[in-house]
Amino acid sequence: MGSKRLKLITYLFIFLSCVPFVSYTGREPMVRVLLRESSSISFSSTDGFYVNFGSKRIEAGPEEVWTISKNSIEIGGSSEIRGFSFPVVVKPKRGFLKYRKRRYRGEFVFEYYNGKVLLINRLPLEEYLYGVVGPEIGGVKKEIIEAAKAQAVTARSYSMAAIRRDKKRPFDIYGDTRDQVYIGFDAETPLVIKAVDATRGYVLTYRGEPIVAYYHSTCGGITAAPEDVWARKIPYITSVKDTPHHRGKNFFCKNSPHFKWEKKIEKEKFLRKLLVSTGKSDARYVTIRLSINRRTHRVKEVIVDTDKGREVISGSRFRNLFGLKSSWFSIEKKGNYYIIKGRGYGHGTGMCQWGAREMAKRRYNFKKILKHYYPRAHIRRLYH
Repeated sequence: MGSKRLKLITYLFIFLSCVPFVSYTGREPMVRVLLRESSSISFSSTDGFYVNFGSKRIEAGPEEVWTISKNSIEIGGSSEIRGFSFPVVVKPKRGFLKYRKRRYRGEFVFEYYNGKVLLINRLPLEEYLYGVVGPEIGGVKKEIIEAAKAQAVTARSYSMAAIRRDKKRPFDIYGDTRDQVYIGFDAETPLVIKAVDATRGYVLTYRGEPIVAYYHSTCGGITAAPEDVWARKIPYITSVKDTPHHRGKNFFCKNSPHFKWEKKIEKEKFLRKLLVSTGKSDARYVTIRLSINRRTHRVKEVIVDTDKGREVISGSRFRNLFGLKSSWFSIEKKGNYYIIKGRGYGHGTGMCQWGAREMAKRRYNFKKILKHYYPRAHIRRLYH
């Protein structure tokens, strides 16, 4: 009996040593969102604010415009402060801080980094999600509330992974398409707030850690594998067929305006851009061949053969070069044109937003939606 117990303890010790240690406080984290980087940035508020830098604190009135640059702070165009140091922290008296006519919860933090003044919105993660879910999933109505909840969990997971990432820059996440589109208070609606509140603290995890929960507009019927996009595998994300039970052809995202698309480019313009990008602008003849992932239909590589040699372009780079909606495409030459036909919109990995919307309409709850797109991840609640 003692021998069995010793073996059990030994196995348990080995198992625990293989699981990464995760320390969660059970508290909602703060997130630092980069709104702007420039040589100077102007802002105001709805109800006045306090400006703090060093040991100084200055009070400002409603709608009073301040402009912060590297060496000066201009107040309403009538006075100026010099000899201050970053960071400059701005807290609202009541109401909201304003930047470019948009209102924001939380506080503004100004930093000087890499030769630019940065405007960072620091606020609780859940309040940040109020300004993300609507812009990302699209107009939220009652019929797609479960898709909005799924979007809240993916955005929260993505954000927590960004917050926990070891980095030297003074912000966690970009407030645009480089990470997640964040509009602030003006993007909030009662249904968006309901979706965020209903999933408070829930995240997608893999081996106990929040995952970088990638998502995109439209997959075109099959989500992409990470190696299609970034040429590397991500253990918690895999390609899935966007159909019930991952079988058949009843695609969830078939009603998306981006499900199928076509782009027509003049032959001369197409070849000029292609050859310049490959350093073969003096080539006299060109042939193009596509290397395709047969399972996901994404173009892995575009092989360009010329009389000046061969050049290989990744599917993602080619997509960006010609402004294509996705890397699921084919190329056909017709007369004086190249016709590019494709499916889907975005990088294609993780959750398909148009698919999630359709799943919600078919009465799938947010957990089933998430399990459909992230079958290798677990849903955990990290704080209440």
